[in-house]
Amino acid sequence: MRTLLLAFVNKLVHKKFAKRKKNDSEVEILSTRERQVLELVVRGLSNKEIAGELQVTLDAIRWHLKHIYRKLDVHCRTNAALKFRVPYSSRLAVGIKNNGRKICN
Repeated sequence: MRTLLLAFVNKLVHKKFAKRKKNDSEVEILSTRERQVLELVVRGLSNKEIAGELQVTLDAIRWHLKHIYRKLDVHCRTNAALKFRVPYSSRLAVGIKNNGRKICN
């Protein structure tokens, strides 16, 4: 019985770490510019504010966000920010702000 329990716990731990590793690699597939955009999303900036900060057009930000969502397999900025923030939370000083925007499920 004890051996069976240990095997089960070992399997759960392995699954947990395998999932974490997958999340890390998902974020690593982002380009440098996509990471910059996502860091600003995490800080709570709007698309217009991000465009101003990076000195690019609003359409460029929308393009980057579309590709970020696809690469991270999410459908909104909140989920993308959460997925990005988990593996990199130690180096980001600022959390996610709502700023009155809709938070997705």
